[in-house]
Amino acid sequence: MRDAHLRHSTATLLLWQGVELVVIEELLGHAHIGATATVYAHVRLRPPGHRPPRPRPQQPHRHRLQAR
Repeated sequence: MRDAHLRHSTATLLLWQGVELVVIEELLGHAHIGATATVYAHVRLRPPGHRPPRPRPQQPHRHRLQAR
């Protein structure tokens, strides 16, 4: 895998994870955010078919009394 492919894959995965474009710009070393936005304009915020995880129901907190 070439360096360019690794950079592109990393940036794409970061975008899918919700990392802001400004942060990705700094990581990639782009001089202007416009360069980053142009290169990654085709990337969706979430991959196709992505389903957010279901929140787990909150379990009531139970205190146990210790026998003495």
